[in-house]
Amino acid sequence: DLGDAPPLVVISGADGTYVLHVPGVPDHFALSASYDGYLPESANVSAADLGADRLVQNFVLQPHSETVIALEADPEVHHLGNDRWTGRKNSQFQRSAQGRTYTAEFTWATTLGPLEVTAASVRFLAKGVQCDHPIFINGQRLDSELDDSPEDGSFGEFSATFDPALLVAGHNTIEIRATRCRGDLDDFEFVNVQIHLARDVRTAGEHGNPDY
Repeated sequence: DLGDAPPLVVISGADGTYVLHVPGVPDHFALSASYDGYLPESANVSAADLGADRLVQNFVLQPHSETVIALEADPEVHHLGNDRWTGRKNSQFQRSAQGRTYTAEFTWATTLGPLEVTAASVRFLAKGVQCDHPIFINGQRLDSELDDSPEDGSFGEFSATFDPALLVAGHNTIEIRATRCRGDLDDFEFVNVQIHLARDVRTAGEHGNPDY
Protein backbone atom coordinates (compact mmCIF):
# COMPACT_ATOMS: atom_id res chain seq x y z
CA ASP A 1 0.00 0.00 0.00
CA LEU A 2 1.41 3.37 -1.06
CA GLY A 3 -0.49 6.63 -0.73
CA ASP A 4 -3.90 6.72 -2.36
CA ALA A 5 -2.77 4.76 -5.41
CA PRO A 6 -3.67 1.11 -6.04
CA PRO A 7 -1.52 -1.29 -4.01
CA LEU A 8 1.61 -2.81 -5.55
CA VAL A 9 0.97 -6.53 -5.97
CA VAL A 10 3.16 -9.28 -7.37
CA ILE A 11 2.35 -12.98 -7.80
CA SER A 12 5.10 -15.39 -6.79
CA GLY A 13 6.26 -18.26 -8.94
CA ALA A 14 5.45 -21.90 -8.23
CA ASP A 15 8.55 -22.10 -6.01
CA GLY A 16 7.47 -19.05 -3.99
CA THR A 17 10.03 -16.63 -5.39
CA TYR A 18 8.96 -13.11 -6.31
CA VAL A 19 10.42 -9.80 -7.46
CA LEU A 20 8.68 -6.56 -6.49
CA HIS A 21 9.97 -3.33 -8.01
CA VAL A 22 9.48 -0.67 -5.33
CA PRO A 23 9.17 3.04 -6.20
CA GLY A 24 9.69 5.87 -3.71
CA VAL A 25 8.67 4.58 -0.28
CA PRO A 26 8.51 5.85 3.32
CA ASP A 27 11.48 5.28 5.63
CA HIS A 28 9.67 2.15 6.83
CA PHE A 29 6.81 0.35 5.13
CA ALA A 30 4.80 -2.84 5.65
CA LEU A 31 5.00 -5.68 3.12
CA SER A 32 2.52 -8.57 3.30
CA ALA A 33 2.29 -12.05 1.79
CA SER A 34 -0.81 -14.20 1.45
CA TYR A 35 -1.86 -17.51 -0.07
CA ASP A 36 -5.15 -19.44 -0.11
CA GLY A 37 -5.41 -21.81 2.83
CA TYR A 38 -2.70 -20.02 4.83
CA LEU A 39 -2.54 -17.17 7.33
CA PRO A 40 -1.18 -13.91 5.87
CA GLU A 41 2.07 -12.50 7.21
CA SER A 42 3.33 -8.92 7.31
CA ALA A 43 6.83 -7.55 7.87
CA ASN A 44 8.43 -4.15 8.33
CA VAL A 45 10.83 -3.18 5.56
CA SER A 46 13.34 -0.35 5.90
CA ALA A 47 13.88 1.81 2.84
CA ALA A 48 17.52 2.15 3.88
CA ASP A 49 17.94 -1.62 3.49
CA LEU A 50 16.83 -1.45 -0.14
CA GLY A 51 19.85 0.64 -1.09
CA ALA A 52 20.86 0.45 -4.73
CA ASP A 53 20.54 -3.34 -4.83
CA ARG A 54 17.79 -5.80 -4.11
CA LEU A 55 16.59 -6.81 -0.66
CA VAL A 56 15.56 -10.39 0.11
CA GLN A 57 12.39 -10.52 2.23
CA ASN A 58 11.21 -14.05 3.02
CA PHE A 59 7.88 -15.11 4.50
CA VAL A 60 6.94 -18.43 6.10
CA LEU A 61 3.16 -18.81 5.98
CA GLN A 62 1.31 -21.09 8.39
CA PRO A 63 -1.82 -23.10 7.44
CA HIS A 64 -5.19 -21.81 8.55
CA SER A 65 -6.00 -22.71 12.15
CA GLU A 66 -9.17 -22.47 14.22
CA THR A 67 -7.08 -20.76 16.93
CA VAL A 68 -6.04 -17.85 14.68
CA ILE A 69 -8.50 -15.54 12.93
CA ALA A 70 -7.05 -13.23 10.27
CA LEU A 71 -9.38 -10.29 9.70
CA GLU A 72 -8.09 -9.75 6.16
CA ALA A 73 -6.98 -12.44 3.72
CA ASP A 74 -4.83 -9.79 1.99
CA PRO A 75 -3.70 -7.38 4.73
CA GLU A 76 -4.20 -3.68 4.07
CA VAL A 77 -2.37 -0.86 5.82
CA HIS A 78 -4.82 1.26 7.85
CA HIS A 79 -4.05 4.85 8.88
CA LEU A 80 -6.06 6.55 11.61
CA GLY A 81 -5.67 10.24 12.47
CA ASN A 82 -5.95 13.59 10.71
CA ASP A 83 -2.74 13.78 8.63
CA ARG A 84 -1.23 16.35 10.99
CA TRP A 85 1.96 14.83 12.31
CA THR A 86 5.60 15.72 12.95
CA GLY A 87 8.66 14.10 14.48
CA ARG A 88 10.82 11.08 13.82
CA LYS A 89 8.34 8.56 15.16
CA ASN A 90 5.82 9.89 12.65
CA SER A 91 8.43 10.45 9.96
CA GLN A 92 6.33 9.10 7.10
CA PHE A 93 3.20 7.05 6.55
CA GLN A 94 2.21 4.73 3.73
CA ARG A 95 -1.35 6.01 3.35
CA SER A 96 -3.46 9.08 4.03
CA ALA A 97 -5.63 9.10 7.15
CA GLN A 98 -8.89 7.15 6.85
CA GLY A 99 -10.61 8.80 9.82
CA ARG A 100 -10.39 8.21 13.56
CA THR A 101 -12.13 4.82 13.88
CA TYR A 102 -11.40 1.39 12.40
CA THR A 103 -14.21 -1.15 12.57
CA ALA A 104 -14.06 -4.66 11.16
CA GLU A 105 -16.21 -7.77 11.34
CA PHE A 106 -14.96 -11.31 11.66
CA THR A 107 -16.49 -14.74 12.06
CA TRP A 108 -15.42 -17.27 14.65
CA ALA A 109 -16.51 -20.64 13.31
CA THR A 110 -14.96 -23.17 15.65
CA THR A 111 -15.41 -26.65 17.04
CA LEU A 112 -13.67 -25.68 20.27
CA GLY A 113 -15.79 -25.85 23.39
CA PRO A 114 -15.96 -22.78 25.65
CA LEU A 115 -13.84 -24.44 28.34
CA GLU A 116 -11.04 -25.18 25.89
CA VAL A 117 -10.20 -21.51 25.15
CA THR A 118 -8.17 -20.16 28.06
CA ALA A 119 -6.89 -16.85 26.65
CA ALA A 120 -7.24 -14.55 23.66
CA SER A 121 -5.26 -11.70 22.16
CA VAL A 122 -5.46 -9.27 19.26
CA ARG A 123 -2.19 -8.87 17.36
CA PHE A 124 -0.94 -6.68 14.51
CA LEU A 125 1.97 -4.50 13.37
CA ALA A 126 1.75 -0.81 14.28
CA LYS A 127 3.81 2.35 13.67
CA GLY A 128 3.69 5.99 14.78
CA VAL A 129 1.77 5.39 18.01
CA GLN A 130 2.19 8.24 20.53
CA CYS A 131 -1.10 8.15 22.50
CA ASP A 132 -3.15 5.43 24.18
CA HIS A 133 -5.82 4.16 21.80
CA PRO A 134 -8.75 2.00 23.00
CA ILE A 135 -9.63 -1.34 21.42
CA PHE A 136 -13.12 -2.85 21.59
CA ILE A 137 -14.32 -6.42 21.00
CA ASN A 138 -18.08 -6.66 20.45
CA GLY A 139 -18.50 -3.24 22.05
CA GLN A 140 -16.50 -4.11 25.17
CA ARG A 141 -13.40 -2.01 25.83
CA LEU A 142 -10.25 -4.04 26.46
CA ASP A 143 -8.11 -3.40 29.52
CA SER A 144 -5.04 -3.19 27.26
CA GLU A 145 -4.73 -0.29 24.80
CA LEU A 146 -2.66 0.35 21.70
CA ASP A 147 -0.01 2.40 23.47
CA ASP A 148 3.35 1.77 21.86
CA SER A 149 5.32 1.29 18.63
CA PRO A 150 9.03 1.52 17.74
CA GLU A 151 10.70 4.90 18.29
CA ASP A 152 12.37 4.82 14.86
CA GLY A 153 9.03 4.97 13.03
CA SER A 154 9.06 1.35 11.90
CA PHE A 155 6.25 -1.18 12.19
CA GLY A 156 6.53 -3.22 15.38
CA GLU A 157 4.54 -6.11 16.81
CA PHE A 158 1.68 -5.22 19.15
CA SER A 159 -0.42 -7.62 21.23
CA ALA A 160 -3.29 -7.01 23.65
CA THR A 161 -4.79 -9.83 25.69
CA PHE A 162 -8.49 -10.02 26.50
CA ASP A 163 -11.06 -12.33 28.06
CA PRO A 164 -12.10 -14.92 25.42
CA ALA A 165 -15.63 -14.74 26.86
CA LEU A 166 -15.99 -11.51 24.85
CA LEU A 167 -16.09 -13.62 21.69
CA VAL A 168 -19.22 -15.34 20.44
CA ALA A 169 -19.62 -18.19 17.97
CA GLY A 170 -20.39 -16.60 14.63
CA HIS A 171 -20.41 -12.83 14.04
CA ASN A 172 -17.99 -10.56 15.97
CA THR A 173 -16.66 -7.01 15.64
CA ILE A 174 -13.43 -5.23 16.55
CA GLU A 175 -12.93 -1.48 16.80
CA ILE A 176 -9.81 0.67 17.22
CA ARG A 177 -10.24 4.39 17.97
CA ALA A 178 -7.64 7.13 17.53
CA THR A 179 -7.41 9.50 20.51
CA ARG A 180 -5.91 12.90 21.22
CA CYS A 181 -2.83 13.72 23.25
CA ARG A 182 -0.50 16.70 23.31
CA GLY A 183 -3.34 18.75 21.81
CA ASP A 184 -3.72 16.78 18.57
CA LEU A 185 -5.36 13.65 17.21
CA ASP A 186 -2.66 11.00 17.00
CA ASP A 187 -1.75 9.59 13.58
CA PHE A 188 -0.70 5.96 13.39
CA GLU A 189 -0.83 2.97 11.06
CA PHE A 190 -1.39 -0.75 11.57
CA VAL A 191 -1.65 -3.86 9.42
CA ASN A 192 -2.66 -7.53 9.56
CA VAL A 193 -5.03 -7.63 12.52
CA GLN A 194 -5.42 -11.16 13.89
CA ILE A 195 -7.19 -12.77 16.83
CA HIS A 196 -5.15 -15.50 18.54
CA LEU A 197 -6.68 -18.04 20.90
CA ALA A 198 -4.94 -20.25 23.47
CA ARG A 199 -6.54 -23.53 24.47
CA ASP A 200 -6.33 -25.89 27.40
CA VAL A 201 -4.34 -28.88 26.15
CA ARG A 202 -5.81 -31.26 28.71
CA THR A 203 -9.39 -30.25 27.98
CA ALA A 204 -8.81 -30.43 24.24
CA GLY A 205 -7.42 -33.95 24.61
CA GLU A 206 -10.48 -35.06 26.51
CA HIS A 207 -12.58 -34.04 23.52
CA GLY A 208 -10.57 -36.35 21.29
CA ASN A 209 -8.82 -33.68 19.25
CA PRO A 210 -5.44 -34.99 17.98
CA ASP A 211 -1.99 -33.40 18.07
CA TYR A 212 -2.48 -30.94 20.93
